[in-house]
Amino acid sequence: MRSFNRMFTVLSLVLALAVFAGAQTKEKAKTPPAGQPDMAAMMAAMKPGPQHDVLKMMAGDWAITGQFWMDPKGDPMTMKPGTAHNEMILDGRYLQFVHHGEMMGMPYEGRGLMGYDNFKKVYQMTWIDNMGTTISTAAGTADASGKVISLLGKMDDPSTGKKDEDVKYVYTIKDDKSVEFAMFLVTGPKDATKIMEMMYSKK
Repeated sequence: MRSFNRMFTVLSLVLALAVFAGAQTKEKAKTPPAGQPDMAAMMAAMKPGPQHDVLKMMAGDWAITGQFWMDPKGDPMTMKPGTAHNEMILDGRYLQFVHHGEMMGMPYEGRGLMGYDNFKKVYQMTWIDNMGTTISTAAGTADASGKVISLLGKMDDPSTGKKDEDVKYVYTIKDDKSVEFAMFLVTGPKDATKIMEMMYSKK
């Protein structure tokens, strides 16, 4: 009987050591050696996720209406109706904007990109148009619903000589056929004045 108990104890100890060794091996597999790249983290950063699905809701052909304020304290000026063709590029990683319309009596064309950086956990946007020579950039996050994206950036105003004014862009995805865009001049921690608003209606 004593021999059986001794054998049972030895077998239990061997089994416990085997389980522990297996757990250690799995843990080592998850954590790369010091100085080595974490390929799993890299793959996760590369893969489009739910935030990219939100951007996809803004893809398609849209009719644009809106207004803007040359003087934030004055009356708004109505924009001539315009169009936008937005599409996901690079296997669903970025939303590309192409806008056409009229601004202050002149033909307007604007192009932009918006994406979600899985690594930094932020939305990022760039914008260029034929009304200037600036490449605008902005970055931000979404609200709890995931459908209101707010980005902060900088704006130059050659008409006043001001550079790097703080601005905020807000995209509100109301549903799969309507999106609202608003641009604000940020004048304080809690103060912002709307200087442009546009409504996108899917064709």
